[in-house]
Formats: sequence, C-alpha cells, structure tokens
Amino acid sequence: MIKEFGQDIFLAAEATDGIGDAEKKALLKLAILTQAGFVKLMVENKLDALVTAGSDVAPVLAIGGFPGISVPAAYDINSKGVPVALSLSEWSLAFKSHELSIREATVQDLQKAFKQNQLTSRQLVEFYIKEINKLNPVLKGIIEVNPDALCQAEQADQEREVKSPRSLSGLHGIPILLKDNIATKDKLNTTSGSLALLGSVVPRDAGVVMKLRNAGAIILGRLA
Repeated sequence: MIKEFGQDIFLAAEATDGIGDAEKKALLKLAILTQAGFVKLMVENKLDALVTAGSDVAPVLAIGGFPGISVPAAYDINSKGVPVALSLSEWSLAFKSHELSIREATVQDLQKAFKQNQLTSRQLVEFYIKEINKLNPVLKGIIEVNPDALCQAEQADQEREVKSPRSLSGLHGIPILLKDNIATKDKLNTTSGSLALLGSVVPRDAGVVMKLRNAGAIILGRLA
C-alpha cells in the first residue's frame, strides 16, 4: 500500500536542501555577471559565435542563460582515448532568448537591464519598432511611430552615462505609446481618430505628456 504524505512533509524536506535566500541571491548575481561577461565579450569583439575547446564552458553558458552545444571533435590519445569536445554558443540564439525576455519584461526589469549594461534604450526602441512592423499590418493597433523615437532613445542612453542612477526616474528611457487624442508637440499627428484632423501637429504638449517627457520617457508612437 502506498503511503500518502502531506504537503507539510515536502515543504519541510525542501527547507533542508541548503539553498536559502542568501544562496539564491548569490546564484542570481552569478548568473547576471556571467551573462554580462559573455555579452561584453561577443559585442566588443564583434563575434557571431563563441567556440571553445572542451566542454568545460558549457556549464558557464548555462549559468548565464545562453544556449550552448557541445559536440565530440576528436580523441586525446594521451588520455587513453578520452573524447575531446567543442562547445558552441551562437549569438543569434542568445539574442533570440534576449528578445523573448524583452517581450515579457516589466518596466522594473528593463531598468535593471539598463543599469547592468545588458540593454540600451536605442536597442529597446529598435526592438519595439521591429515588432510593430511585423505585427501591426495584422493587428492594426498602432497609427504611427514617432520618427524622433530613436533620437530620444539615444539621448536617454547619453543621460544614463553621465547622470547618477538615483537622479533618473523609473520611466527614464522607457518607450511609451499614447492615444491619438493626447496632444504632443513633436512630429506626431493629433487627430483624435478623425481624418479631418490628419496633419494636425499641435504647438504644445498635453500636461500628461509634459510629465512623461520630464520623467525621461520616450514617446514611441500613437495607439489606435
């Protein structure tokens, strides 16, 4: 007869695995530092892929969240026929994983990525514009994209380099979409959904837009 155990037994067992809050924080920090190291290595050296002799690097890739493949390459005759492997991590695969995290990221996640130099506002805006171009022909949720969005993103990146993180708001460098009835003084139309107002570029921002700009937000475009 199979003996049934209550949830309390499993919770008590889980608590004895030696992994507490301090250990979890250390593992998370290790993953972040490892990922940042690989990104820096591949970006600064303009690498499309990283190939290393031996499979020892595979666990490090896994810690950093990068997909890696180890394949047998030869046999070391000095080690009694021990197989020698090559480990491969392709940048395109890593970037796809990064794109997926952007889709699911909160504003807090994005700000954390900014601070850890894992992401720039320009990269974020480019990602969103790419997604809009791909999905909007079907969804038709975006009326127009702000032609100045990339310039605003570059400005945010420059400010982040010279200003103290504490002086920047939680919306700094974050792209924002506005409804078509909220006035903006840039190159975007303010039509309230009316064709009769197409080409209407107002002389000043609405109050809420002023606050968003003062907070460092990027006006990405117009929502339908």
